[in-house]
Amino acid sequence: MFDQFDEWLDSGLILPIGGREFRVEPPSALTILRLHSLLADKEQRWTSTTERVEIERVLGGTWTEMVDAGVPELKALHAGRVAITHFTDSAANALATWKFQPIADRITTPEQAPKRKPTIWLVDTTDPMAEDPPGTINEMDPGGGPYRPEFGDRLWYRPAKDAPAYQPPKKDDDLDIQWSDILDAWDAVCVDFHMHPWNIDLSSGVLDERPWQWLAVRLQVILGEPNSRSRRTIEARKAVPGGDTV
Repeated sequence: MFDQFDEWLDSGLILPIGGREFRVEPPSALTILRLHSLLADKEQRWTSTTERVEIERVLGGTWTEMVDAGVPELKALHAGRVAITHFTDSAANALATWKFQPIADRITTPEQAPKRKPTIWLVDTTDPMAEDPPGTINEMDPGGGPYRPEFGDRLWYRPAKDAPAYQPPKKDDDLDIQWSDILDAWDAVCVDFHMHPWNIDLSSGVLDERPWQWLAVRLQVILGEPNSRSRRTIEARKAVPGGDTV
């Protein structure tokens, strides 16, 4: 219940290696922001050299501790990948990276979860009131009673308006904002931080002084405000094919 609060309370990372625990302190906002910029740049090649440099930046003094403790380089690099995942993605996927779990076995979002198969009449059920949710078969399916393959219909249907195809478009609150969107609208982000009651000048060096979480929490506030310059800029870019004309 309090997972997010616990992560906020102690946003560092503990890595157990060879019977010893290595603590990674939260990197600076500038360090993770630079990393997001590299990861969002489709033209940037993520080479082994680039990875090594970024891992050392994220681990900070912990990298030196690992070297002094004789941790094998491959293990130290793996620990670095876990740290990068932790600070740029989520604790859940960092754990999956630590355990060498393939992507398919990691935590999936509701959008990634496969759709269920329709309930087949006289095969899966003999209950005429068994019900499938809207969109079980396709976007035009309003859902309803068990499916009859021989007739290509259901025993009964929910109202046609319940089909996903007839639902209103996503609200602004559901806007899918990626890091590439935030970085492309960075000028607007800077203005929002300055004009907000916080009155923060992001060019003052504060990003190098504050931990990453300090920026992440405030970005959530800014991007959650419907009339913020950042959100309106991102919405306008997404409304234009290519997003480069605004």
